[in-house]
Amino acid sequence: MDKIKEFVAGHKLPVIIGGVGLLLVIIILIVVGSSSRKGGGNATVTTGVPGLLRVGFILGNDQYASKNGEELQGIEPEIAGIAAELEGVTLETSLFASVDLGIGALQSGNIDILMGRIADTHPAVKGYAISDPYGWSGLYFLAPRNDFTDNLAQMGGKQLGILDSVSSTAQTIPYIEGVISTPYSELSQLAQDVIQGKISLGVVGERDALAMVSENLQAQEILNGPQEEYVAIAPTSTNHLAATNAAIGQYFDQLASEE
Repeated sequence: MDKIKEFVAGHKLPVIIGGVGLLLVIIILIVVGSSSRKGGGNATVTTGVPGLLRVGFILGNDQYASKNGEELQGIEPEIAGIAAELEGVTLETSLFASVDLGIGALQSGNIDILMGRIADTHPAVKGYAISDPYGWSGLYFLAPRNDFTDNLAQMGGKQLGILDSVSSTAQTIPYIEGVISTPYSELSQLAQDVIQGKISLGVVGERDALAMVSENLQAQEILNGPQEEYVAIAPTSTNHLAATNAAIGQYFDQLASEE
């Protein structure tokens, strides 16, 4: 994609008579001409910091965003790099341990875009623009070692712990109405209660599940469970999301060409 959007020519200007009016028309035409040439064909983008695209990632130890020593790698940094290249700006990255911390950085204006597994049911997402999805992930059971339960069909009457961050999505798991559920705000406490047998299983997101796998716990994707999307969110006033959507499309085009 050579550019994200083009300046639309053919502006209708009112007919103005007089020296001052003519001068005003000339100034407008100079400004328009300058804007259409800026950036060598890249989109003119309003940023919090001129020349920067500041992207925050919700860190996880998976293919989307992870650290190899000091190096940030994964699908999300690659897409962000393409977006910055399309805009003709420098990429600046930040890492956040949770969606809430990332959204806090958006609200305070410290980043322009937040990327990650962000449920559209999250209350803080309201009022933000959302990109095209670039990945999908299901919910997982956090289970005792060697417990390979992948659905709730045979769990009637058993205790199920549900992490708050996935509570809205979890309500669409098949047979959820037949179990006793307990909400958890802390992943560590949920995991401990699974190990101690206080609850039979925990329902968590993919990243949390994989992070907690140990000699006592394992993760199992829920059969026919809901799928959540990996997306970028940004204030509705930004132009950065157009570049991000273009970058997502280019990323998938590259994958297709490599097959």
